[in-house]
Amino acid sequence: LQSNSTKLTSPNNFSCSFHLCRILFFLRALIPRVRKAAKDGMPGGKEALRTFNKCFLAKNQMPMGTIIEFTIQPGGTMQVVIDGTEYAVIENPALCWSVLDMFFGPKPVSWDTKASVANGFSEILASARQ
Repeated sequence: LQSNSTKLTSPNNFSCSFHLCRILFFLRALIPRVRKAAKDGMPGGKEALRTFNKCFLAKNQMPMGTIIEFTIQPGGTMQVVIDGTEYAVIENPALCWSVLDMFFGPKPVSWDTKASVANGFSEILASARQ
């Protein structure tokens, strides 16, 4: 995954878009995180993950360079947009936590992506101060 842009559209709303390189790796990385969320008292992640997976099946083909956007809002709602088309709005805190943990947690799927997103937030904060 390679971060394309990071947006802080409001104090509580964050959006990232990514160029997708390996969809199976990405989806498999969510499974243990959803299980951990369930153990930590966040139910429904497994069903939400199925809905999330269906977004990618509905797209049918995921060529290199596909842009996937996640917008995560307070309360655990995530909008999924693939190449500019909305595929789902999923209300599930467990799935939202799992996606955020995948990028920002102690074991991210990509340290480069984590650094890129962190740099994007730094730039947003710096420009907001001016």
